[in-house]
Amino acid sequence: KISNKYMSKLDAEYILLLSSDDKLHPDFLKEHVAYLDTHPNIHAVCSWIQEFGDGDQLITYSDEMCKLPHMLVSNYFSGAALIRKSAWIAAGMHDLNKEIYPNIDWGVWLAMLEKGFNLATIPKPLFYWRIDHKSISHSVSAEQTLIFRKAIFKRHKLLYEKYFEYVLNYFFEKNKDFEKYYAINEEGHAWLDKEYKRLTKEVLRLSNENLNLSSNLNRSIQKPYIRSASKKAARYIKRNLLN
Repeated sequence: KISNKYMSKLDAEYILLLSSDDKLHPDFLKEHVAYLDTHPNIHAVCSWIQEFGDGDQLITYSDEMCKLPHMLVSNYFSGAALIRKSAWIAAGMHDLNKEIYPNIDWGVWLAMLEKGFNLATIPKPLFYWRIDHKSISHSVSAEQTLIFRKAIFKRHKLLYEKYFEYVLNYFFEKNKDFEKYYAINEEGHAWLDKEYKRLTKEVLRLSNENLNLSSNLNRSIQKPYIRSASKKAARYIKRNLLN
């Protein structure tokens, strides 16, 4: 709400939305402004992301992946992008539908692409994203993610209809990857089950062997002790009772 209300009133050509716990490289603004200044056909530009805090991953993007139809299957563009204000307003700004969150940035990029605007990437890690596993965006359940994605699909229905075959093939390929993983997983489970049974038999054998060794050891210790005690008892009886 705040970004929609105040950003559109700014007397500026470019806008940047940034969370208070994230950081920018010292050259972030210089490089992003220079890029938009020299690429009038580009309406938003982002850079690679370096995580910090609970994460240390380097997240990379490419100009190709931030185009249609690739952007329909996943968000391949950073939320910390420098945007032409005119394009952001024309695209409808942030969709305030709660079902879109936390895909609010993805919704903006799809709306811009739908309007014919272009996105680009600077291949340098100029944005630092704080990762906190306790944050809302990192604790979303699979069920909630499905709700968010359905809202995105519904909001951009015409785009998904236009590129239906690409989207369908993408998820078919993902399903194949899952089936391959499942098959490997099943094979792994079968191997583990076989190993478990083998090791169980081995443990039982070693346990029985240990019992036998313990029994033999006890007997080997007890026999000399019993013989010695018997001799002592015999000598005592002979000396004290029979004489």
